[in-house]
Amino acid sequence: CKYGIKVIPKPSFDSFISVSMLPLWILKCSSFAERSVLHKLMTLFLVFIINTFLVLATIVIHYEVLFQLSKRLSLTKKITPSYKVLICVFTIFLAHVVEIWLFGLGYYFSAQLDGIGNLFGKTANHGVVLDYVYLSFVTYTTLGYGDLVASGYLRYLTGVEALVGLILITWSASFLFMEMGKYWRVKKR
Repeated sequence: CKYGIKVIPKPSFDSFISVSMLPLWILKCSSFAERSVLHKLMTLFLVFIINTFLVLATIVIHYEVLFQLSKRLSLTKKITPSYKVLICVFTIFLAHVVEIWLFGLGYYFSAQLDGIGNLFGKTANHGVVLDYVYLSFVTYTTLGYGDLVASGYLRYLTGVEALVGLILITWSASFLFMEMGKYWRVKKR
């Protein structure tokens, strides 16, 4: 094998190599350059898994909130139509806040892993977690002040979050438009 890597039998399609076994394979490499490349590939794979989980979790949360709102508000007869729209607005706002916090915690826990990245810039010194949540709020809403910047592989999460935030905010606006059309119909005389 090239560069003195000890040959390890290739797994068959029926077998599965867990992520925890990969570092053992890296240690058997004799070249520092190959260990470095493999470590980067493992880190990139881990970032991909984290990003995918966060995207799927936020989309499922958002879907469930909108689905439950639509289902429950149509069954409720005691609430006036204008208040139904207000309930929609506040509930969707809270859903966005939960999703932003989920991404913020994703930033925080990803940054704790070796080689993923960190935050740089002007922090508010209100706590490390709140700085990550602040970055998440700015990124999710695509505001992008630039006072806090993610570095390393953590940057990929900011791009993914901006796209997800844009999609979910427009989804919410479309949902509110449809709900307002249902509840704010003008009666003709």
